[in-house]
Amino acid sequence: MTTILGISAFYHDSAAAVVVDGEVVCAAQEERFTRKKHDHEFPKKAIDFCLRFAGLTSEQLDYVGFYDKPVTKFERLIETYVAFAPAGYRSFRQALPLWLKQKLPILELGDEVASTSGANVTALRRLALVAISLATAATVAVGGLLGWLALIVPHLARALSPRGVAQPWALSALLGAALMLAVDTLCRSVADVELPPGVVLAVLGVPGFLWVLLRGARA
Repeated sequence: MTTILGISAFYHDSAAAVVVDGEVVCAAQEERFTRKKHDHEFPKKAIDFCLRFAGLTSEQLDYVGFYDKPVTKFERLIETYVAFAPAGYRSFRQALPLWLKQKLPILELGDEVASTSGANVTALRRLALVAISLATAATVAVGGLLGWLALIVPHLARALSPRGVAQPWALSALLGAALMLAVDTLCRSVADVELPPGVVLAVLGVPGFLWVLLRGARA
């Protein structure tokens, strides 16, 4: 018996299907379970339903097929936009945020799904590590120890923002200004000698950064 799980996601009307020995046993759209019309998110609920309906577990699957290779498709998309630039700028401006937020971060789905989607998992992890290290180093080098402000405040703003708000820019700006005023006031009032704000931010930044890491691990 050959069992295959087919997955369609990140475009529109995401869905899942189970095929056993060449026959479709079950197929379902994610929107039927989330009640979101044209739901394009990863079809976790549809997959769970199809497996239960077919009486299978994930360990009993022989193959998992994904309908697309996001990395390869993104390369073709960029080549097309470059070839027709600047004619497709409006479409590019609308499409790029969706790709960066939802379609390209396939490492979040696990190494197996990422590999079958056309990604070199090891190379991507190394590239991400280098990029994050360089970004952190540049932030601290340019802003000094005040770099902790830029590292912590956006995560705090995201935690406090309403669900569905991916980039709370305004709240980040307000929290950053409020934190800087509080730190500056503290530096001027708690000691006879004025303390450098960077020192206080570093003391607050270390536990704050640990909180961000632990919060990400739980998520």
